[in-house]
Amino acid sequence: MPRKRMLTIIAAGILALAFSGFWLMGGGSSSGSILTGGNTYTATIEGTEIDVAFKIPGKLAKVYIEEGDQVKPGQLLAELESKELAAQLEQARGAYQAAVAKVAQAEAAVKATREGAWAQLSKAQSGYAAKADANRKNVAMAKAALDAAQTANDIAKANWQRVQELYREGAVPKSKYEEAQMAYAKAEAELARARETYNLASGTAGQKEVEAAADDVALAQANLEQINLREKDVQAAKAAVEQARGALNAAQAMYENRLLYAPAGGIVLTRNMEAGEMVAAGLPFATLVDLDDLFIKIYVTEDKLASLSTGKEVTVEIPALNNAVYKGKIVNISAAADFAVKKATSELGQTDIRSFAVKIKLVNRDHKLRPGLTAKIRL
Repeated sequence: MPRKRMLTIIAAGILALAFSGFWLMGGGSSSGSILTGGNTYTATIEGTEIDVAFKIPGKLAKVYIEEGDQVKPGQLLAELESKELAAQLEQARGAYQAAVAKVAQAEAAVKATREGAWAQLSKAQSGYAAKADANRKNVAMAKAALDAAQTANDIAKANWQRVQELYREGAVPKSKYEEAQMAYAKAEAELARARETYNLASGTAGQKEVEAAADDVALAQANLEQINLREKDVQAAKAAVEQARGALNAAQAMYENRLLYAPAGGIVLTRNMEAGEMVAAGLPFATLVDLDDLFIKIYVTEDKLASLSTGKEVTVEIPALNNAVYKGKIVNISAAADFAVKKATSELGQTDIRSFAVKIKLVNRDHKLRPGLTAKIRL
């Protein structure tokens, strides 16, 4: 074989081996780690980013953080101007207190109405009973007087008729006749007066007094029924209290939402606003990275998966921290392959060698690890 042709074949073989080595080393991945030899991988530390935003719009009054600051959970990050929110809160509190006062007034009115109505009803019923009893007694007395007057009249009449007959016969003097006549006339007058008194007692005059007392009872009962309407006023006042309480709670929440707190500990990755700017609700004010939730992701070829499992601890070196060693733990191995790191060759009848994503959570107790640092992982 000519020397030139032999050199060409050797050069082509070297290029083919280099290309295969490139895929095997992971260089074909744009997002995964690079296999640097053996079971050592290189990857970039990532973290869970948390966008923090105000729940309400307003003007940014104070800012307490800078990019790169480390914050603790619950730490105050910023606050909005509170003058208008405080005024709204006071207005809502005043409306709530007024609503509560109206309930007290309505309940007091019900109590007063109930007590007054029962007292009025009791008095009216007593008055009616007294009037009815007095009327019955008056009628009875008038009837007794009428009966007595009728009896006296009958006696006087009979005596006058007897004396009149004797006078005609000359058996009694005229003086006796006149005396009997006057007694009879007097009995007639007494009977007329007794009849008139009885008619008054048993007639319209006496009945009107009883009916007036009965009307007083009916009026007192009607006033007692007004309590139901008063109680409806109480229910309406209580409903207004609940509505005012809801408005107060909303105003209180608005006032409290002027303060923005860190939902978790971490480092301030970005801060997007300055004091004095107008803030829209939900627009990220800053982005935090939780330093206790850092991880790296590497891509392992399928022929090495058998030695890996979730929960396995690994060693991680950080070149930027003088090759400081940190612990890590495999928390997830992807269920499906991501891409091929070595293509099959039809001549050899080989199959593709594919990679699987492996997520490793880092133990960052000293909080020196930061997103973006390069990490070397030994499996």
